[in-house]
Order: sequence, then structure tokens, then C-alpha cells
Amino acid sequence: MSTSYSPELQANLIAKMLPPQSLPVRDLARETQIPKDTLYSWRSRALKARQGAQEHLSGGQAERSSSEKFAIVLETATLDEAQLSAYCRRQGLYAHEITAWRNACEQSNAAGSAPVDRTKTRADQQRLKELEQELLHKEKALAEAAALLVLQKSPPLAGRRGRLIDVEQRRAVSTWIEEACAAGARLKPACEVVGLSVRTLQRWRGEDGIQADARSAAAQGSTLANRLSDAERSTILGVCNGPEFADRPPSQIVPTLADQGRYIASEASFYRVLRAHDQLAHRGNTRAPSHRRPEPLAATAPNQLWSWDITYLATTLKGSFFYLYLILDVFSRKIVG
Repeated sequence: MSTSYSPELQANLIAKMLPPQSLPVRDLARETQIPKDTLYSWRSRALKARQGAQEHLSGGQAERSSSEKFAIVLETATLDEAQLSAYCRRQGLYAHEITAWRNACEQSNAAGSAPVDRTKTRADQQRLKELEQELLHKEKALAEAAALLVLQKSPPLAGRRGRLIDVEQRRAVSTWIEEACAAGARLKPACEVVGLSVRTLQRWRGEDGIQADARSAAAQGSTLANRLSDAERSTILGVCNGPEFADRPPSQIVPTLADQGRYIASEASFYRVLRAHDQLAHRGNTRAPSHRRPEPLAATAPNQLWSWDITYLATTLKGSFFYLYLILDVFSRKIVG
């Protein structure tokens, strides 16, 4: 299933892959969750378009080599302006190009005449590269933080995981995430801000745009196949309130009906129906059962609370064991008996 991307997103990523930024395609693919082959294809098309534009401006001529440029500079060194203009028309050149080549030769000769400390230059270049990478990482982190802050101001998705989201809200959320990614945020943090997973967003984005929730039609008006009908609920109430079982709980009614060869519903269903009709009040003089947790025991000093345990300890003789009965002080964790 192919995924469509907006022209704005493509232009933003192409600008990052081309000079002067020249970001690695692998890093952009990991940040945006876009396949590397797609990014390589975008960059290749952009480079071909840029090269075609340059060839169109230069008359379609190929780039001259350094030796050819040097030969042209030597050949035109003694020419005046009129002769230089005529030479440029014959060769298909411009005067400013020859001037730029001459300046490059002079600068190269001046740089080569001075002694150069290659070790220091290499170290300086390495340090400059490290500083540029650090600055690039900080700029990317700052751009991502700003994009996520803007994304946090969008209306949150109501509900919990597995909720139904209509198509309009899906389109809005997808647009917010796409704008955040174009501003410098990675796809996974952007999805986490709005409360989605990357896989959910990918499932939303189909070939024909944002897909609707396929569960909507099935979820509306659905009923359980084994749900009790109103007639069955009335039958349960009639049996429980009849003269034969008026004083019995469901735990005795269901087995008695089973002995008679009758099955209406399970014991749990009997209790559920009676509870729904407020007919499970405690009866008799006995106290109603309570479900209370035992109070936790805590020790704040030694010899306030002891704990014990019994275990078997193996011996060197097979089949013989030591019987250990250990008493431990809970506070100090010392053996007291």
C-alpha cells in the first residue's frame, strides 16, 4: 500500500538532503518513518532538475576540467578587452568566468607558496566538523521541541485506547502531525504527544487518503448472541419469587431445577438478574458477610513483631532432611528462635 505525501513535506525534506544542509538520508528516514528508497528518489529527481537548470543557464555545455581552465587563462592573459570579448564569443564563454578562473589560479598559487602545518589544519578541520555536527543536533532538537510545543496546543483525543475516531478528526490529527514533522519533529514523538502510535497513523493513511473506522458500522446497534431476552429474565424472576423457591438462594435453585431436568440459566445469571431488580438484600438474623482486608502489621522497633516459617534442609544422606523451624524478628531481621 503506497502512502501519499504533501508537496510541502517533500520540499522541506529535499531542502534538508541537498547542500548546504546535506543531512544523511538514513537519519531523515529514521526521524520521519519514510522509506529510504523514497527519500533517495526525491533527492535524485531534485539533483537532476538542478543540473538541468544549470546546463540551461550555461548553454548546455559540460563543466570544464581544471587543466582546460588553466590553459584558457594562459591563452587570454595578453588579450585586451576587445580581443577577450571576441575570444569568449568564439569559445562560448563569458568574460567573468575567465576572470573567476584567473583569481582561483592566483589564490591557489598564493596558498601553495606559504608553509602549511597539515597536522594543525587537519585537527582544526576535525574540530570544526564536530562543532558543526553539534550545532546541527542542537538546532534539530530545538526545532523538534518547538514543533511539539505547538502540537501540544491542539485539542486532545478524548477516550482511551481502542476508541472510535471519526474521519474528520482523523484528518485533523494527521494534518497536525504532518505539520509538526515538517517543522522538525520526529514522527514517533509527535504521535506520542497526541496519544497515538505510529502504526495507528500509518493504518489511517491509505491510498485514497484518511480511512474511516471499519468498526463503526459493526459497533452500532450490535447485541450479544447469548444475551438473555426479556422473556427469559421474566421467567427467572417468576421462578425465584414462586412459592417453591421463594426462600431459597440461586445456589440452591439452579441445582434443584437441574435435578428436575429443567435449565433456565446459569447460577451467575440468576444472581445478575436478581441484582438488577434489587432483590439480593441479606435476609435473616445473621450478619451480612463483609469483605475486609486484614490490617497490615508493621514494626517500629525490635521485638515488636516476629515471623516464622518451616522448611526442609537437605543432608548428605539421600532421603534424610533437617526440619528447620525458624523465628525471625521483622524489624531487625535477626533470628530469635
